[in-house]
Amino acid sequence: MNENLKNNPVVIDILAYLKESFEIEGESADELVESFIESIGEHITEADANLSSSSWVDLSRVGHTLKGSGANVGANALSEVGKKLEFAAKAEDVAACVASIAQLKELYAELK
Repeated sequence: MNENLKNNPVVIDILAYLKESFEIEGESADELVESFIESIGEHITEADANLSSSSWVDLSRVGHTLKGSGANVGANALSEVGKKLEFAAKAEDVAACVASIAQLKELYAELK
C-alpha cells in the first residue's frame, strides 16, 4: 500500500478496526484495504449501470453489499451511504439514488 493511502484518515481507522476486531495487521490488512477500495469502485460502476437501466433490485443489492462490506471493515460512513442506497433503490427513488451514488463517489475519491 502506498504511503499516501496509509496516511489517509479513513484508511487509518480501517486498519485500526481490523487490528482491534480481528487481529489482522501488516501486509494482510494492507491487502484487505486495497481490495476493499478496489471493490468500491467496481460497485459504483455497477450502481451507475443499474440506475441507468432502472434495475432496482440489482441497485438495492449493490447498496446492501456496500452497507455490509463497509461495516465489516469499520468504514461506517460508507456503510451508511450503502444503506441509504439500498432503501432508496427499494423505494425506486431516483433522486435519492443519485444522491447516494454521488456520496459514494465522494467517499471513494477520498480513498484514492
